[in-house]
Amino acid sequence: MKKVLKISLISLLSLIVLLIISLSTVVVLVFNSNLLVNVVNKKAADFITCDYHIGRIEPCFFKTFPQFSLQIEDVYLQDKLAESQQDTLLYVGNLQATVDVKRLLKDKELIVKEVLLHRLSANVFVSEQGEANYDIFALSSDTIDEEQDTTAFSMPFSIMALDKIEIKDLDVKYKDCQSAIFASLSDLDLAAKLAYGDNRLFCQLNSGSPALSFAMNDTLLLDHQPIALSLPLDIDLSAMQLHTQDLSVALGKIALLLHGNVAIDTSNQDILTDLSIQLGGPQEPISHYLQLVPAAYQSLLDGIEVDGLLGLSAKVQGTYNQTSMPLVDVLLQVDNTSFSYPDLPRVEDIKANISAHLNLNELSESSAHLEHLSLRANKSSVQASAQVNHLLTDDMKLKAKASVKADLAAWQDFLPDSIDVNGRVQANADVALKLKDLENLNNLKKIKLNADVAYQQLEVAMGDLQAQSSKGKVRVDLRQKAALPIYLELNDIQSLQVAMADTIHANIQDLDFQAQLSDVLADMEHIKAQMAMNFGKAQMAMADQIQAQAQGFHVEAAADLQGQQYDKMKVDVKLSNQSILAQVSEHKIQTQAITLDASLKQDSLHENILHRFNPQLSMYLQSATVNTSILPEEIQVADIQFSYADDNLKIQQSSVNLGNSDFHLDGHLSNIIAFLEDESLLKAELNFVSNHTDVNRLMELTSGLGVDSTEMEIEEAEMEALVNEEDSLQAEPNPFIVPKGVDVLLHTDIKEAVVGKQLATKLSGNLYIRDGVMILEEIGFVCDAAKLQLTAMYRSPRPNHLYVGLDYHMVDIQIDELLEMVPQVDSILPMLRSFRGGAEFHIAAETYLNARYELKKSTLRGACSIQGQDLVLLDGENFSEIAKILRFNKNTENVIDTLNAEITVFRNEVDIYPIQLSIDKYKAIVAGRHNLDMSFNYHASLVSPLRLGVDVSGTFDDLKIRPVQCRYTDQFRPAERRVLEQQQLSLRKIIQESLIKDL
Repeated sequence: MKKVLKISLISLLSLIVLLIISLSTVVVLVFNSNLLVNVVNKKAADFITCDYHIGRIEPCFFKTFPQFSLQIEDVYLQDKLAESQQDTLLYVGNLQATVDVKRLLKDKELIVKEVLLHRLSANVFVSEQGEANYDIFALSSDTIDEEQDTTAFSMPFSIMALDKIEIKDLDVKYKDCQSAIFASLSDLDLAAKLAYGDNRLFCQLNSGSPALSFAMNDTLLLDHQPIALSLPLDIDLSAMQLHTQDLSVALGKIALLLHGNVAIDTSNQDILTDLSIQLGGPQEPISHYLQLVPAAYQSLLDGIEVDGLLGLSAKVQGTYNQTSMPLVDVLLQVDNTSFSYPDLPRVEDIKANISAHLNLNELSESSAHLEHLSLRANKSSVQASAQVNHLLTDDMKLKAKASVKADLAAWQDFLPDSIDVNGRVQANADVALKLKDLENLNNLKKIKLNADVAYQQLEVAMGDLQAQSSKGKVRVDLRQKAALPIYLELNDIQSLQVAMADTIHANIQDLDFQAQLSDVLADMEHIKAQMAMNFGKAQMAMADQIQAQAQGFHVEAAADLQGQQYDKMKVDVKLSNQSILAQVSEHKIQTQAITLDASLKQDSLHENILHRFNPQLSMYLQSATVNTSILPEEIQVADIQFSYADDNLKIQQSSVNLGNSDFHLDGHLSNIIAFLEDESLLKAELNFVSNHTDVNRLMELTSGLGVDSTEMEIEEAEMEALVNEEDSLQAEPNPFIVPKGVDVLLHTDIKEAVVGKQLATKLSGNLYIRDGVMILEEIGFVCDAAKLQLTAMYRSPRPNHLYVGLDYHMVDIQIDELLEMVPQVDSILPMLRSFRGGAEFHIAAETYLNARYELKKSTLRGACSIQGQDLVLLDGENFSEIAKILRFNKNTENVIDTLNAEITVFRNEVDIYPIQLSIDKYKAIVAGRHNLDMSFNYHASLVSPLRLGVDVSGTFDDLKIRPVQCRYTDQFRPAERRVLEQQQLSLRKIIQESLIKDL
């Protein structure tokens, strides 16, 4: 622009010089045209270094007096640079000027009526070396002041006026090889007028050309674009102030309008501005702007269709100097605009108002404001607003709001083929942040974000994963000042269905979910989180093998994770549920209310999960049923409440039905961690209260628990060998294998229990199970046969090698029922089958049994006592033989008045110490030994009413009775040997040793 201005000023100066030269010679030459041309040509040579030509000079004075006019034709300046490849530098076809001489001479007023220039052309050229073809003026050294002129400028005329300046048909070409710039202007017309008075200068200029071209670096930026200029100026020279109203520069169909004031403060040379600028009209079609896009860049717009209105305005106010810049306010308006591009959705009804305030003096005060933005695309709409403060600094702050309504199905074509979506969403978002925080994710907590999304009939499919939800809301918050800045909420979700191919199906209804998270991007080694979730009902199925249902579910959780491997962790969970139904294959559990309060605290990376997380929990479960293929019975849990802390599990209460058994359990378990690590026994002390217990079934269920796989294989092989040895018609033996790995004490209180084939009532006492040993301590109970008390120890080292030690006391038991309850007694005391009636039976013994609970006679050791009164001696073949000899009364029952016997057993031998019997009218004393093979050797002394001795020996099939001398007299009284007490002490010692072993 500076070079163009320079060219214009030089050209204007040349014309004025020519005009002055011409006027100065007018009078002398008496207006002779040819003579004037010769004089001007001669004088011009002193000023112009290039070849030139003036065709004709025509002055006119007398006809137009007092106005003087001068007309010059065919002025030609030749281009002196060969590189320009042009012959002509400047050509003026016609120049005409008219001056009011009278007012000039009389009033010193310069009134130029008109200056007309027609048919002008100029070719401006600058070489690569910087030589310009317009450098044609030769100024002598005496015309240049050696010293700067400091004299104040004063206007030589009181009034100056240029009523009319007219330029027609001006063609200009400009080529700068040094800057690689080319420009051309064709058919330029210009009309202007100037006026000066009272130290004010007025100017009105209008100009236009139909074809302006401009190129830089061989790129054509403007190609024959029309250009127009309207320049109204009002200059107050005393105040050094310029005012313009509706100054415009139009390029193509776009006009730049300007009005306002520019002033110079003479005291400090500051430039004061107050300008308003408008680019285009208030609502200029965008197509007008696109017409200005250079052809070289038109390919960037291929496929783009833009239609609408755009307005751009600005206001510049303030002081300009070396340290200050004026303030700039910019307003951009977009209205009724549409945009489309291949492979993108068409955007319509774009409306936007954007304003900006630029303060280059205080950058922090610069700002931009998106007052409103709205658009529609693909059955969707967007509305937004935003504010940016500190615009021109590194500390830009953004506040924005946006609202989106979208039909997701309409966007399907713009998603990957593997994703299908359907439904409608409405999203709202508020955000406040510093733009530099987006560069560093560690500053996430400094961003404030509030976003919520409401959807309806949402359907999403990603490969095999499918999800559907009828209605719901999602909310995301980033809270700057909150301890947990990341907040996520899902609420009012009426239903949510999720499916993974044909393997997983889930359905959740009335879902609410809230989660809060610490700034994980800033600190991954310390994460805090909180969560709460509620749903009304949920169903899940997996591969037809797993099914689950839940109702009224509520959970709250909080977590605090620290360390690179999160080896320090704290988690708190609270859970409640109205009902759960879960089924895995043939296993099914159903519950009503569940309440759980748990916490975990990890302070190590120990392999044991309880040792690592140190859990503490309390749980309450109500009305549960369990069905499993492992058990044919259904397990019913009326309620159970327990807590765990510090390696101790405490059962506050529980009520369970298992098959025919019901029981209440409470107590505690300890040593759990050591048990899980195979370092120690699981210890428990429990109260077992029951109305009815099927002891047989409970023993079946607990048999073999805790036995390791190697021992189990050995036991199974042993049992298989035993079955192969036995008669195949016999039932397969199923001995009870005492659980291992536990140390359990049960305090029992059972109203009735099925034990073997007997129904026992009022059963109470202590039951110990300690690592393969079962001990019954003074278990008292009542059955139809008698009142009983049992202390016993049972070990099962191998299925076919079972140890039993017992102290069994039966009060008022019928002999026949005794033999039925304890069949092994018949093997030891076969003579009891000959008695009928009630007796007190007490036995203390120990032995090993085989898998069918049959005695291993070689291991038997024990003692027993039988006390009874009025026992009936049953008739039999052997007894009849004796009765004949003793002449018993055949018409009455043979009653034994008193029986008090002590018996010891050692291996196969059974010793019966002397017993005094009263039968019929006889008194006798009996003693002897028999073997378990049913061979015996007894002596009976009849001491009243007569004395007679009998030895009975042999077997029942080969009985030998021999009269012998009496061993006992009628004064003999059997001594109390206390063999039973000795056996009791021995047994209790064994039990005690088992209980304190390894303590």
